[in-house]
Amino acid sequence: YRNFKTNFSRPMDNQERDAVKQADTVKSLMAKSLTHRHGCWVVTFDLHVLLADKHIQAAQLRIKLPQSQHGSNFTMEVFHLDHDPVGLLTDASVVNSSQSWRVFNMTKPLLDWLRLKPPARTRNRRKTTRMKIQKTRRELSFPDQLADAGSSRAVQDVSNQAFLVVFSHTGLDKKSRAKASLLRTAEQSKFLSPAEIKRVHWQKRRRSKRGQWQQTARSLQGLNRGGEKSPCYRVDLIVDFNQIGWGSSIISPKRFNAYRCEGSCQGPLGEDANPIDHAYMQIATKDPLNPLKQDVKKGNLRYVANVFPHKGYIWNYGAIPQTWEDPNHKDSDTGCCGDNDPIDICDIGNKVCSRGDVIKVKVLGTLALIDEGETDWKVIVINTEDPEAASFNNIDDVRQLKPGYLEATVDWFKRYKVPDGKPENQFAFNGEFKNRDFAIKTVKSTHEFWKSLMSTKTNAGELNCMNTTVSDSPFCCSATDADTVVESACAFGPEDPVPSSVDKWFYYENQ
Repeated sequence: YRNFKTNFSRPMDNQERDAVKQADTVKSLMAKSLTHRHGCWVVTFDLHVLLADKHIQAAQLRIKLPQSQHGSNFTMEVFHLDHDPVGLLTDASVVNSSQSWRVFNMTKPLLDWLRLKPPARTRNRRKTTRMKIQKTRRELSFPDQLADAGSSRAVQDVSNQAFLVVFSHTGLDKKSRAKASLLRTAEQSKFLSPAEIKRVHWQKRRRSKRGQWQQTARSLQGLNRGGEKSPCYRVDLIVDFNQIGWGSSIISPKRFNAYRCEGSCQGPLGEDANPIDHAYMQIATKDPLNPLKQDVKKGNLRYVANVFPHKGYIWNYGAIPQTWEDPNHKDSDTGCCGDNDPIDICDIGNKVCSRGDVIKVKVLGTLALIDEGETDWKVIVINTEDPEAASFNNIDDVRQLKPGYLEATVDWFKRYKVPDGKPENQFAFNGEFKNRDFAIKTVKSTHEFWKSLMSTKTNAGELNCMNTTVSDSPFCCSATDADTVVESACAFGPEDPVPSSVDKWFYYENQ
């Protein structure tokens, strides 16, 4: 907006030009309608988003006109919604013009209109305003039909060719709700070069209330009081389409948290680093103490394939302890026996967990995967410490707040084994997710199977049930025995390089 180029322009008031340059927030409102009524253009906006903005410095009305109107003189009337006049503009208000666009100075009409809108205005002032509006309308004498004076043909609505651009300067007032957070976030980015940091974080002198001069400097948010950078962590970055004037163009969500990182990151990543972990990890149920291991196939470490459009895992993937899908029990709902493993979870939270993390989750629903003829439950959960956890209580909340996520989950599990030469997986219930109550019932039933396993009521087969926590189980061992198992494990060898095939994409049509 600040670099709007034109073929010719009229001199802009110095104060107006300075106001635009000092602005740290720019809002663009698209017109509700733009029509031609007997020689006068009428543009309508929804200005509710500006009522709370107390920092407006300048405003411009930008119109893209048909070629037939380029050389003609005309007037432009601006409305808030249908019956609330904001101002009447003429050629004298044009500050810039190009072959396609005209830019009107809208600052004074907009500010005058906003001053007439405080909640505490009196009835007399409202009456006076209505009288002035009625007088203006009588002078304009616009008919109801939207037609050109020389033609009975209605002019096509071209609302996407009219914009109200509002420049605001919020300053550094911490209490300001309209703060230009995105601009300030960019200025305070830890990825700025040293030269850029010097330009952005220049020292300023400000005068305190006591009249003494103080030196202040804007510092990076990632610096703590000791001057050392804190570890990388996530902070909020709220995107509110209503606030920036795009609410009418966005169906859902109107407002969301995009998040951003702050602090000291281990980056930028070098060429040897892979930011996405594709390792195919499993609970080694046949080994003592059931450690987490990367799966091996034909002597090679396994990795999750990238089946377009999914890059690796699309959630935190794990399992619920003390559950077991009994391979000798045929599930009455799926018609298949269990897969001899704990039931899996897909954590849809925003935080990326580290391998081995133990988290408390809220159960939302479940998906019944049929993997090579075995029941393999996938429980949909969210970390209770996730910032959005309070908004998710059932599977329908996932559909509403994260549209497309469940469909992507079905697609992921359906096709993730296809690159290995296996057929697509199938699902019980036609791939439909069951609700929270059904999922909790499934967790409880598999927990009962696990209790039978640990008490030897059920034959463990090749499973190793050695543990240190279930004291009444015959498989419980002492801490000393557990230490012996750990110490007897093979020592770590040299780390194998990640094969280049990990980044390969697989494309194929659905069967």
